[in-house]
This record gives sequence, structure tokens and C-alpha cells, in this order.
Amino acid sequence: MITPVLSKGFVTYIYHDDTQVHEFAFKKSSRQTIDEWVVVMDELYKGLKDTDEVKFIFDFTTSGAMPLNYAFTKAREWSNSLEVHPQAMLACIYPNDTFRPIINSFFRLVRLDHITMRFFSPNMKDEAFKWLIE
Repeated sequence: MITPVLSKGFVTYIYHDDTQVHEFAFKKSSRQTIDEWVVVMDELYKGLKDTDEVKFIFDFTTSGAMPLNYAFTKAREWSNSLEVHPQAMLACIYPNDTFRPIINSFFRLVRLDHITMRFFSPNMKDEAFKWLIE
């Protein structure tokens, strides 16, 4: 079982029990941040079934964009290692719109059809939560 609040290096993870939303706040744009995120995601996905639905907020307000090539490689490796791919909703809190097209292209390229994603600006975090729980 994952800890409801976990701050590990450059990743802060909070599980919101009332909404069942998993929130990640990234503190630094680095490979180490991505590696730490993968460790927490591995733990989260243990015991999930294809029929489950998971909801995430990824907050990049502090970190900005991750090293894209490394992030895409690790995300693809992690996704390919999973035994199940439950439906997921992902709200990305992003400080600017620069990387939206790149990230959307990545999701289409690696066929992550089980993920529904929307981008929100940092001042729209409440709206992101509402979108996830509606």
C-alpha cells in the first residue's frame, strides 16, 4: 500500500482519499525526478485490474518541462512493463502551453488510448480536480 503523503527527493505524492485522486508535484526538471516518479507509479499500480480507473494530477508548476527524451523513454518502458492498463484520467498542471503538442503527440505515438488527458494552467487546479471527479 502506498503512503497517502510521500515526499521523496524531487517528487511529492499525495493521495486524496475523498476524491481518490493521486497528485504528483514535481519539484525539479531532472532524470532523478522521473526515476522517483516511476518508483511511486510502480507501487500504485500493484494490484490494479484492467477494470479499475485511476485519476491523476501531475503538477509541473515548479519543475517546468521534464527532460523530454528521457521522460518519454521511461514512461514507455514503464507502460510496457505493466500487466494491466486500467483507464486513467490525467490532469496536467503546466505553467505554459509550449509542450502541449509534443506531449499529446507522444501519447498518440505510443498508443496510450487508455489515458484521457487535459491540460490546466496553475491557477486552474480546482478546475482540474473537478474535471477528474465529475
